[in-house]
Amino acid sequence: MRSVRARTTMGAVLVVGLALAAGSIVLLAFLRHGYVESVRNPALTRAGDIATSLEQGIPPTQLQLEEGGDRFTQVVEGDRVVAASTNARAVGSLVSTVGVGVATPVADVDDQWVVVTAPAGPTRTVVVGRELDPPFESVATAVTVLSVGAPLLLIIVGLTTWRVAGAALSPVERIRFEVSSLRAGDLARRVPVPPSGDEIEELATTMNRMLDRLEAAQRRQRQFVSDASHELRSPLTTIRHHAEVAYAHPGRTTPEALAEVVLAEQSRLEGLVEDLLLLARADEGGLALRATTLDLDDLAFDEARRAAALGVDVDTSGLAAVRIIGDVALLQRAVRNLVDNAVRHAAGTIRIVTRDEGGKARLAVHDDGPGIPANQRSTMFDRFVRLDDARSTDAGGAGLGLAIVAEIVAAHGGDVTIGDSPLGGAVVTLRLPVTEARADLTERR
Repeated sequence: MRSVRARTTMGAVLVVGLALAAGSIVLLAFLRHGYVESVRNPALTRAGDIATSLEQGIPPTQLQLEEGGDRFTQVVEGDRVVAASTNARAVGSLVSTVGVGVATPVADVDDQWVVVTAPAGPTRTVVVGRELDPPFESVATAVTVLSVGAPLLLIIVGLTTWRVAGAALSPVERIRFEVSSLRAGDLARRVPVPPSGDEIEELATTMNRMLDRLEAAQRRQRQFVSDASHELRSPLTTIRHHAEVAYAHPGRTTPEALAEVVLAEQSRLEGLVEDLLLLARADEGGLALRATTLDLDDLAFDEARRAAALGVDVDTSGLAAVRIIGDVALLQRAVRNLVDNAVRHAAGTIRIVTRDEGGKARLAVHDDGPGIPANQRSTMFDRFVRLDDARSTDAGGAGLGLAIVAEIVAAHGGDVTIGDSPLGGAVVTLRLPVTEARADLTERR
């Protein structure tokens, strides 16, 4: 595969070569036409003068006819030559040779002539010929100049283009070398940005922005792996600790107590793994949606009854009928996460509100807890984020609930925000399209 530099040079040489060829053809044609006209015009003038003299009554035999190796003159009456220059007397009528670049019997058959005629009365015709310098000396000179100058010009164009293209592409080569030498653990490096103000500078800037995103994604991935490892290790450690105690000191526990601990930690571990798998699917290519028509207020009411069974005062007076198109299982999980989050932080009361707001379905979950500081709200949808990192995971969860909500809502084409609740705590609000076409959701599968 030829380099861009070589292709650019070849293209420039080809274009200039074609332009030179076309220009040369036009130039030679113009020179030839000009030379022919410079020969034919005097011949026409001479023929017209002789015809005028004959029409004035001067006998053909008294005419002063030009002679020479490069010209001839004839006065023809019918098919008979009545007067002619010495070199055109014995060749018969030359009326039939009229034209440009023609051969005549006056001289060598290889000579080319311009032959013209002029009428001199009803029966007489004046024939005048002028020889063309073989092979048109001015044209031959131009051909010689072009045959030498054109290749030299093409060489100059090729060398200049090669050097200019090389200089223009050298920053690209430096960028390519820098990128090719990058390793997974070396994403802090950046490609050089030439201060050229052109597309190459934009390319380098774009590459550095891409590296910024890759570096940030790598940091998030490492943090995610670290946090996930920690969260997975915690229930496993608890199970192992109780198992070791039961093995070393059988009298300190009972099989029922051990089974209760193991089942609780297993349930916690299973939920964490499911959360991680859902987030992994979202990262890989988006969540697969099984779109159907559903009532968002029904999902909210089901979760309200579940929260009420836990002893929390749940206000459902704000529930209004809202029908949307979405994935029932995923949206149920999102609503459950919001309610669980509110229950976890509420002092004793939560409120669930659903509304249809002009093409958008709004679901808001309020709590009367301590709220979320404004400077921390932007990070609450990140993974493994908790308001209080020092509290236990039993009380605060793994910090994936709101991250999962954000992914599910985004997959449905909506958005989620955090604000202050009139109850005194926080309100988490998600908005989903009410009339989103089924085909749009199908495309996300």
